[in-house]
Amino acid sequence: MINLISFLKRIKRSLCGLRDDCLFHLYRNLFRHASLQSNKIIFNNFNGRGYGDNPKYIAEELLRREMPYDLVWVVNRKQDPTVPKAIRTVRAGSWREAYEYATAKVIVNNVKSRLPFHKEKRAILYTDLAWMLCLETH
Repeated sequence: MINLISFLKRIKRSLCGLRDDCLFHLYRNLFRHASLQSNKIIFNNFNGRGYGDNPKYIAEELLRREMPYDLVWVVNRKQDPTVPKAIRTVRAGSWREAYEYATAKVIVNNVKSRLPFHKEKRAILYTDLAWMLCLETH
């Protein structure tokens, strides 16, 4: 029975790797030609592990200031009750996630992504770095 469980776990890992490879190539070859939406900001907290950490506070400040941005949050489940209603959610690992990344003008991450972003066209903010820069300037 243990061998069957470990075998199934290996299959799941290989399928997840295949999915990630498909998303990478889909993004690289198709979605990267999509036009950027200047008002779209996508947030990623530890690859979809909910609404939290530094990206949460950046998003909440944008909501508090009522800024006219299209905010998108990457989640593991399609509906995450902790994400405010004003922020759209997209499931991590989906084609829609790759599309949202490709068309977002600003990307707020606290993890490194496998998708090949074109940095000259957009702002990419790794929040751990942003906090370090704030601490150094004060």
